[in-house]
Amino acid sequence: AGRDYEYVVATRDHHIDPGSHFSEHPDFKDSFPVHCVAGGEGGEFHPHFAPAVTGGKVDAVFFKGAHSASKSGFEGADEQGTALADWLRARGVEQVD
Repeated sequence: AGRDYEYVVATRDHHIDPGSHFSEHPDFKDSFPVHCVAGGEGGEFHPHFAPAVTGGKVDAVFFKGAHSASKSGFEGADEQGTALADWLRARGVEQVD
């Protein structure tokens, strides 16, 4: 409401145990240093963006990468377990920006 888009969603890395995605010697292609651990500071939204989420300017948040590497929001799911593609489809969204 009052935005340029009908829906606004966010994705969030939410690593619990992503296996070989974390490495002490990352190659930055398939492995990375520890980051965005669920429940840790790095797993939170940036302080300048968080108010948009808590203030209702974001319609849904999709968590990705819990137990594996994930580079796309389309690999994530919201708190109800709904995949991003399914969420968009249910709302008749045919294009994303």
